[in-house]
Amino acid sequence: MSKTLVSLQSMTDTFRSSLKSTSFRGRSGSIRSDGMSVVSMLLFVLLACGIYALLFKPSSKVFNKEAGAVLPVKPHIVIYTTPSCEPCDRAKAWMTQRRIAFEERKVDASATYEEELKNYKSRIVPVIVVNGEPQYGFEWAYLEQAINNVSRPQHTSP
Repeated sequence: MSKTLVSLQSMTDTFRSSLKSTSFRGRSGSIRSDGMSVVSMLLFVLLACGIYALLFKPSSKVFNKEAGAVLPVKPHIVIYTTPSCEPCDRAKAWMTQRRIAFEERKVDASATYEEELKNYKSRIVPVIVVNGEPQYGFEWAYLEQAINNVSRPQHTSP
């Protein structure tokens, strides 16, 4: 037992001497005694980042029953646009900035896309379709809610 205490004491002394030899010097040139507070601060920042990631990042995983694994769910987003449409441009910029994948369908360039737009009973653009559910116009809060609802884990009964 005493060998362990002597060993711990020598390790502590070695650590303290290494702190003194490093660059923990203040403006006056004296060695700062808060070397451990730097380590504590780094641990605090890492803990805060972990808590932020858990609380404020939306979950984008679903349990795959067959594989027994959690898989990410990516919503399928289609946006119907026309040239010189300011709301269309804002919607595309908003999704691009957030790295949300989407498929753009230019209504003026394709009769097929124009017919698809008519099937959604809309004559205005943008129409943003998230997994088959249309959003008429661009309102970022509604779009974000639709995307987050798709990304949440879906619980199935056994």
